[in-house]
Order: sequence, then structure tokens, then C-alpha cells
Amino acid sequence: MKLFKKLTATLLVATLAFGSAVTAFAADTTATGSGTFEGVEPEYLAVAVTYPTVGAGIFNYTADPNKLITRYADDDIKALYPASGDTYVYFPTADSKFDNKSQAVEITNENAQDLDVSVKVELAAEYTGNIGFATTGTWTADQKDKEIYLAVAETGADTGDDANVVPVGTTATTFTMKIAGVPTNFEVKRTVGGDGKATYAYQQIASPAAWNKKSFFVTGAINTNATWTDADEATPSIKLTWSAAEHKDAYVDKSSVAAGADAVLTLTLPSGVTVSGITIVKGDGNSVNGVSGTHYTIADGKLTLKNVSAAWASVKVKYSDDHEDVVTVTSN
Repeated sequence: MKLFKKLTATLLVATLAFGSAVTAFAADTTATGSGTFEGVEPEYLAVAVTYPTVGAGIFNYTADPNKLITRYADDDIKALYPASGDTYVYFPTADSKFDNKSQAVEITNENAQDLDVSVKVELAAEYTGNIGFATTGTWTADQKDKEIYLAVAETGADTGDDANVVPVGTTATTFTMKIAGVPTNFEVKRTVGGDGKATYAYQQIASPAAWNKKSFFVTGAINTNATWTDADEATPSIKLTWSAAEHKDAYVDKSSVAAGADAVLTLTLPSGVTVSGITIVKGDGNSVNGVSGTHYTIADGKLTLKNVSAAWASVKVKYSDDHEDVVTVTSN
């Protein structure tokens, strides 16, 4: 009996203890997380070019086809002129002497991107004098025409055949110099704004490497085999205009085509870009808008210039992204 009472008492104590340990559970707890977008691939800074200050009169010249300076000037004057290889057209040098080429205009590309510098060469005014324009600076003994050779050349170019040697004539001509950029002179920096958002942008490094540069100059020669008189003293004046833009590879696969037949060019266009128009530049400097079906057709990634004429100097192909290719027309 005593044993039974003890067991009963023990079970009662255990039951009370278990009952007092039961926990009441609270409502569910939740947490949310929001996402942010870190950003897009940064683009290079927009191309910027600082043009050099060009000295007044560096393209002025004196033509001496009768060789008066070298024949009659005092020795101290002769010493200021070329000692050999004289072409008898003189430009002032930076050290107050005279040379057969002008002082150079140098353009520096301080950008990550490649740069195209276009130099337009033309007469400053209509020329009505007696002197003709030569396309080369040499004449044989039997060539007696009164001619002058004036040309703009990229420094270091082959003055005989290089495309970047452009003779001055009655119509404007343009050549382009490509100057490589230096992308390693720039780095991407991460900046966090007051709103906590990060931005990424290129900036120039503290100690950039040397920049690439190119230059151009005017050169000249005159035919000393001709007979020159006072009636020939009116010489042509020239005008140079240069500009720079970020380089873009051509969208057509040819830079020149031959006259006398159809010319087929392969187009490689960026996504969404189309040909917006064709301009035909004639040899006399006038231009006309090309007519689809008459002057050109576009099909299957090909641009066909129809019946290319010898009267055409070049064809400008314009695109919807404002890019432009110039295709030169050559004679057979």
C-alpha cells in the first residue's frame, strides 16, 4: 500500500512538471532581399582633339622658275636656301630660312580610340593665271609647259606614289591620316555615389605612355624648262582644311573602283545600319545624288555601282549611323 502511494505521488509530480514545461509558439518571422544592378560596360571617353596653333603664313611660298636667287643673290642670302635638290618653290622655315616644303602641322591623338584626320586641299580662290597644275614635281628637258606642282603630303610618305600625297588642282581633294590611339593610357574606376549606386568610367592614368602623332606639310616645284615672263607672275593660292573624328573601319571592301563597268562592293554593316544614300562627285567638283536602280543597286549584302563613269572622281556612300565611305574612281 505504501509502495502504491509512493508511485502515485511520483507520477503526479512528473505530470505536473511536464505540464509546466509546454511552450506557446509565436507567429512566423519573414525577411525580404532586394537586388541591384551593378552597371553596364563603360565606354571610352568621347574623342577630343586639341589642334596645334599654326604659324601665320607657313603655307605662303615664292616660286623662282628663273633661278634668280641661286644665280644672283649674295652668298649670305643663298645660304638660307636649299643647297641641293632645289625645286625652286620656297616656303619659310621656323628658323627664318627657306625650304622646298612648308613647316609641318602635327596632330597628336590623346585618346584611347584611333583617330582619322582628314585634310582637304583646294584653291583658296578661282585661279585665272597662266600657270598650269602639274601632278608631279619633275619635268623632262623637252617639257616646256608653264606648270607648278603644289601638293600636301603626310610626313614620311613616299612623295612619288603614296595615296597621302595629294596634288593641288582645280578641284578639292581630301586625304586621311589614321593615328592610332593608346587604350592602355586609360583605366576604369569604380565610384559609389551618395545613393549607394556604383558607376564605372574610364579615366586617364597618372603617367600615360607616349601618344601617337602624325603630321602633314605642303611641298612644291616649278618647271624651270619653260620661259617665264612678268605675265606669269600670278601664282595660285591654296587652302587647307583639316578635321578629326573617331576612326571607323570602312563598311565597303574597296577604296577604289575602275571606270567603264559595273563595280560590286561587299557591305559589312553593323546591326541595324543601312545605306542611306549615294553621292557621285564629278571631276569638275560638282556632285549629284545617286538614283537607286540607275546609279546603284543593293542586294544580298552587295552594293553595285552601275556603269561607273570616267567623269566621276569618287562616290560617297552614306549610312544611317552618319558614317560615310569614299570610293575613288580610277581610269583604266
